[in-house]
Amino acid sequence: VYVDDVVLDVLPTCPKPQGLTAGNSTANSIDLSWTETGSATAWVVEYGPAGFVLGTGTTLNVTGTPSTTVSGLNSSSTYDFYVQADCGGGDTSVWSHVVSLNTSCVAITIPYTQNFDSLGTGSGVLPTCWTGSNNYSTTTHYPYMSSSYHYSGNASLYFYSSSSTYNLAVLPPVDVTINPINTLQLNFMMRSTSGITSHIVVGVMTNPDDISTFVPVDTVTNSVTATFEEMEVPLATYAGSGAYVALKLYNTSSTYSVYVDDVVLDVLPTCPKPQ
Repeated sequence: VYVDDVVLDVLPTCPKPQGLTAGNSTANSIDLSWTETGSATAWVVEYGPAGFVLGTGTTLNVTGTPSTTVSGLNSSSTYDFYVQADCGGGDTSVWSHVVSLNTSCVAITIPYTQNFDSLGTGSGVLPTCWTGSNNYSTTTHYPYMSSSYHYSGNASLYFYSSSSTYNLAVLPPVDVTINPINTLQLNFMMRSTSGITSHIVVGVMTNPDDISTFVPVDTVTNSVTATFEEMEVPLATYAGSGAYVALKLYNTSSTYSVYVDDVVLDVLPTCPKPQ
């Protein structure tokens, strides 16, 4: 057992709130709740971009119940929150421990394109509002952006997995009230460097953080290695309620190394082009 930062002090006349939690994130709001440990019925919430210094953030006065909704936030951003009890007569508590949460991403505009250029590279690096996961490695966060191979520009999305493991890359959400998923088509360039043809499963998810919500729509396979090929996946057969299009590299036996570039999500063409 390790113990740190021990403080013995006079009992506070205005105890600090405990159990501050943040949830129900939208593109521009986050709900906060906490437990009042004294008798205060008024509190001050201070918040700002992750890492901000207390005293420099935005403050919000709350009365009645120990909860509030913080609005007017920027989408796809991380915020820190603190709360302080106001016991009246100038007696206030010390600030609570910090809690952090991201606001959600706004729905993408169709057509949507992503070429992975000028965004940085390396383990865990993905475009803003993309989600990645894998069960191949806990230390290297596949898939990630790489400069090793690219169809255009200076980077592409790199997948790597071995037998019975997967890499998953999830696009930002689609506003399905405007563009239902089954009216869209996904195009991308794909290259295998493992000396064997590889498979990418295109699917749709209701929760980008839960692999169990992945519903496959189609599987594409490159015909040659070490060459980028265009893949075209109509999503017309999807019948679910998901809003997240996803790319999944899954292997049953071999080790695959795959690069994906120039992703385009657009309306299904009425007259498909020849392939």
